Amino acid sequence: MTSQEQNQFRLFALGGLGEIGMNMTAVECGGKILLIDCGLMFPEAYMLGVDLVLPDISALEHRTDDIAGLFLTHGHEDHIGAIPFLWEKLGCPQIYGTALTLGLLHNKLKEHNLEERVSTHCVKPRQPVKLDMFEVEPFRVAHSIVDGIGLAIRTPAGLVIHTGDFKIDQTPVD
Repeated sequence: MTSQEQNQFRLFALGGLGEIGMNMTAVECGGKILLIDCGLMFPEAYMLGVDLVLPDISALEHRTDDIAGLFLTHGHEDHIGAIPFLWEKLGCPQIYGTALTLGLLHNKLKEHNLEERVSTHCVKPRQPVKLDMFEVEPFRVAHSIVDGIGLAIRTPAGLVIHTGDFKIDQTPVD
């Protein structure tokens, strides 16, 4: 792979923009893809007969071998809720998240009889994880759920910061 190919970078949202729910982002560099979050959305009143709304992963249908992993920023449904429905369609990627996030995910996987099949890895803030073209360093963010993280993603093309969901906390505890 040439240095120019290695530096080719794309970032695309598969859900979560312009709406509340279905949060899922793909970061691509050098032909490898890092997924961030995999959430669902509960249907609007006009969506009669629809139980859940999932991100559109059609852009990844023929690219599952290129997926380096799936990082979770926190445990809300709009960030982890679609995993039981899309994990196999995504090529069964390894999943990375903080202890609480993975605990919430484990209960969800158990409901769908997937807990023995899904490979999860607990990450800690400020401890980088190397995945193919990506070095991902989680950092703490304040949010309405504990154990939320943002991601500093180092690629050959440069540094990308994904904040996850956060709030400005005027009276932080730590």
